[in-house]
Amino acid sequence: MKLRDLTVTRGEERWAYSTGEIIEALQGAGVLTDVALSVARSLEHWLRSLDTDELALEDLTDRIAGLLTERVSPEVADRFRSQTPPFVPLLIRTGDRVEPFSAQRLGRSLEALGLGFKAADGTARQVEQILRTQGRERVADNVVAHYVAVALEAEHGRDVRARYESSLARPAEIEVVEPGGGVMPFSRGVMSRSMMSIGLGTELAYRLASGLESDLWHRQEHSVPRSRLRELVTAVLREETGEQFASRYDQLHAFKLSGRPTIVLIGGAPGVGKSTIAAEFAYRLGIGRLVSTDSVREALRSLISRELSPVLHASTFTAWKAELLPEESEGLNPNPKRVIRGFMSQVRMLHPAVDGIISRTLSEASSLVLEGVHLVPGTSMAQEAEPDAQVIRLLLVVEDEQSHRDHFAVRERQTASKRMEQAYVRHFREVRLLQDYLMDQARYAGTTIIDATDFDSAVEASLHHVLSSLFAGRDADAARG
Repeated sequence: MKLRDLTVTRGEERWAYSTGEIIEALQGAGVLTDVALSVARSLEHWLRSLDTDELALEDLTDRIAGLLTERVSPEVADRFRSQTPPFVPLLIRTGDRVEPFSAQRLGRSLEALGLGFKAADGTARQVEQILRTQGRERVADNVVAHYVAVALEAEHGRDVRARYESSLARPAEIEVVEPGGGVMPFSRGVMSRSMMSIGLGTELAYRLASGLESDLWHRQEHSVPRSRLRELVTAVLREETGEQFASRYDQLHAFKLSGRPTIVLIGGAPGVGKSTIAAEFAYRLGIGRLVSTDSVREALRSLISRELSPVLHASTFTAWKAELLPEESEGLNPNPKRVIRGFMSQVRMLHPAVDGIISRTLSEASSLVLEGVHLVPGTSMAQEAEPDAQVIRLLLVVEDEQSHRDHFAVRERQTASKRMEQAYVRHFREVRLLQDYLMDQARYAGTTIIDATDFDSAVEASLHHVLSSLFAGRDADAARG
């Protein structure tokens, strides 16, 4: 079969196959050009082997996603699937009228602003790629105008953007007016993240933020005071999710205005997913400072030699062997007391540095998410340095042994094999001993224990615990006042 005779179908829709559109779709998903060409060639070889002149779009995207999973990563394959499929045209909605997006038409309108053909065409195609990566097939005209304005400013400066906006019947973006008079552009990303910080899921938060933006356009509120925007967000949350989330949003805003620094300490044994959950957690809460005790340990290792401190240069689960001679550790079983004693020796070495990071953060009235196996519940972590600070602890665990083993395999894939799965599996007994010890310490100290078997559930449970602690602390301060 010749590729020029192949038709891609979706229901009643029909499109002629084009290798160029496949390559553009791959590049839109972040695939490097040479890799995109290689994937396209493999795809063409597969297509020629088929005894048909029609192929369902779903089957085509499944094949491409499979090739991306094998040659790049599952994340890139998911990114490819999430964008507007190749061949499917973008439709632009203007009032009640819907028409296909045309990069050529947009390019001509930009040439009328004084841009050269190459610059105008490049901006038009850049905007088309941005729209397709969002995965929608219908886009409001004001959304297109917004991305055109942003692209023009990035490439050609504010003056060109101003000329473009003056040619529109309305502004290309909504402006949020701050209390001091400053102006910021409305951002769905920032707005959805603020909703995620109170425990909403990613898809729901983004949908509500997009709906709010659309409502502002519909009401012609192109310039909205920050206080008005917060009122609208609270009303949307109350209507869509209930009073609990609306109240949380108001309380979290009040807490942030107080300027009270917050330190979140996330502990857990190796392999429970601390770093991944902590990163997501910091992102949702808008905390820009995220530190791992592993990075602190690496910094100390660069200053202190292995000969001087063998325990520091060992893993947490092999620290018990560090001060033994090779012949002494040969065949020696990981006795629980030895394992914990070696682990705690390493923990004590890191305490001054970790305390220093926390003290510096508190002195700057900043917030921090700190994660690591070395954060043992019940140990003092500079909490007394700043009485107004809120220090919140939690411990992540995976109680089921097989699930815990599976986490190591996932982590190896996510870190490009930098952390070898076999090393953890070989010392899995020591890892489990550390988890048992940390859980005992957490129960004794009253630290919240959260099951991290499922990533999404762990993030939501962690957020709930931290927000509850923040609001409880705020209510207690108000009662004392």
